[in-house]
Amino acid sequence: MNHYKHENPNRSIKKTSFADQDFMMRLSEGLQYNIPILITDVERIDPVMNSVLNKEVQKVGGRIVMQVGDKEITCGSEHFTLFMLTRNQNAAFTPDLCSRVTFVNFTVTQSSLQN
Repeated sequence: MNHYKHENPNRSIKKTSFADQDFMMRLSEGLQYNIPILITDVERIDPVMNSVLNKEVQKVGGRIVMQVGDKEITCGSEHFTLFMLTRNQNAAFTPDLCSRVTFVNFTVTQSSLQN
């Protein structure tokens, strides 16, 4: 998170979750204004995220737009940063999802520290 503030002090990561009532609004703002989004407590992927994960952008009249759920969102850039976080060590994700995202495992266990 500090990386983005160091790069540009006015740019910060917006935090949300699929359970957040304002999830769609935060996602829309992130896409529209190119604000990095952190989605927490991801145990499974909400189907509304498919177009975002697939980077299904279209150019319409000089605008870059993406269909997210039932909304058409004007994107600020084709390059959007999205982080998804789970605390579940046993989370299992589909091969389809694994092919569309980059996984980083920050799990620290006693045995990994000893190694």
